[in-house]
Amino acid sequence: MQNIKHETKILLSNHLEIIIGYVLFFGSLLAIILPEMLIKFAINVTADLFY
Repeated sequence: MQNIKHETKILLSNHLEIIIGYVLFFGSLLAIILPEMLIKFAINVTADLFY
Protein backbone atom coordinates (compact mmCIF):
# COMPACT_ATOMS: atom_id res chain seq x y z
CA MET A 1 0.00 0.00 0.00
CA GLN A 2 2.78 2.40 0.90
CA ASN A 3 4.48 1.63 -2.41
CA ILE A 4 1.38 2.64 -4.42
CA LYS A 5 1.12 5.95 -2.58
CA HIS A 6 4.78 6.64 -3.26
CA GLU A 7 4.38 5.91 -6.98
CA THR A 8 1.32 8.14 -7.32
CA LYS A 9 3.27 10.93 -5.62
CA ILE A 10 6.08 10.51 -8.16
CA LEU A 11 3.59 10.46 -11.06
CA LEU A 12 1.88 13.59 -9.78
CA SER A 13 5.14 15.48 -9.36
CA ASN A 14 6.19 14.48 -12.89
CA HIS A 15 2.88 15.72 -14.30
CA LEU A 16 3.22 18.90 -12.25
CA GLU A 17 6.57 19.61 -13.91
CA ILE A 18 5.02 19.04 -17.35
CA ILE A 19 2.04 21.27 -16.53
CA ILE A 20 4.32 24.02 -15.20
CA GLY A 21 6.39 23.71 -18.36
CA TYR A 22 3.31 24.13 -20.54
CA VAL A 23 2.11 27.11 -18.49
CA LEU A 24 5.51 28.80 -18.75
CA PHE A 25 5.68 28.05 -22.47
CA PHE A 26 2.23 29.46 -23.25
CA GLY A 27 2.83 32.35 -20.86
CA SER A 28 5.98 33.36 -22.71
CA LEU A 29 4.17 32.98 -26.05
CA LEU A 30 1.41 35.28 -24.83
CA ALA A 31 3.97 37.73 -23.49
CA ILE A 32 5.49 37.86 -26.98
CA ILE A 33 2.23 37.96 -28.98
CA LEU A 34 0.04 40.22 -26.83
CA PRO A 35 2.24 43.35 -26.76
CA GLU A 36 2.56 43.28 -30.57
CA MET A 37 -1.22 43.02 -30.94
CA LEU A 38 -1.75 45.82 -28.43
CA ILE A 39 0.81 48.04 -30.17
CA LYS A 40 -0.82 47.44 -33.58
CA PHE A 41 -4.23 48.12 -32.06
CA ALA A 42 -2.99 51.34 -30.44
CA ILE A 43 -1.39 52.46 -33.72
CA ASN A 44 -4.63 51.80 -35.62
CA VAL A 45 -6.72 53.67 -33.03
CA THR A 46 -4.41 56.69 -32.98
CA ALA A 47 -4.24 56.67 -36.79
CA ASP A 48 -8.06 56.67 -36.90
CA LEU A 49 -8.18 59.55 -34.41
CA PHE A 50 -5.71 61.75 -36.26
CA TYR A 51 -6.71 61.12 -39.88
